[in-house]
Amino acid sequence: MLKSLFKTPVSVFAKSNFVLPDELYPEERQYVQNASSGRRSEFATGRHCARMALQNLGIPWAPIQRRSNGAPEWPNGFIGSISHCENFCVSAVTTTDRALSIGIDVEINSVLPACEAELICTEQEIYFLKSQSGRSFHEWVNLSFSAKESFFKCYFPLTELFFTFHDARVSFSSDESGHSGDFSITVHTIGGPKIRESTFLGRWHIDSERVYTGVTCMPVETHLMSLKA
Repeated sequence: MLKSLFKTPVSVFAKSNFVLPDELYPEERQYVQNASSGRRSEFATGRHCARMALQNLGIPWAPIQRRSNGAPEWPNGFIGSISHCENFCVSAVTTTDRALSIGIDVEINSVLPACEAELICTEQEIYFLKSQSGRSFHEWVNLSFSAKESFFKCYFPLTELFFTFHDARVSFSSDESGHSGDFSITVHTIGGPKIRESTFLGRWHIDSERVYTGVTCMPVETHLMSLKA
């Protein structure tokens, strides 16, 4: 199911029980040396999932350090993404000839306070989500949050630009099952200045415990073709 979140073949590894921080390489421990034990375990599990996903593509275990912008430093020729929520962690990895970047996000399927919906969604989005069928409004808000998070994880390593939740507008469509579907993210402003409007495509899935989203940034030629189609 998690592989289907992407528009290109990926290697995915997920783990429902967190590993001990002792599994981290010395080069990685520096990033969480002052963090709580829970955060160290969370970080270690993310690196574990990333190494397992890379191993499935033939890459031996090695430290995964951080770039200066905080994103993981993937091996040459590979790109990936890591996400975690309560008692669950996942990493997706692919090769740079298949995608420019990918982003994955997982969130607990819980009811968010009404005030948070306004922080995550624009007025237009809230109106659209309330008219959507098949899922509750709160589930659509959760999916909106996750979709924008996965987009940020995909977009930031390419541009190092930050955006607010209201800078990106998301719209959803559902498969026949009602448990999965597509979404599009339209970006209007990033970091304040106006940029040319761009659209990015993703997939979503939801079950009783969690919501999952993935975004793929394809090579320019493929991306432009999908926008014209």
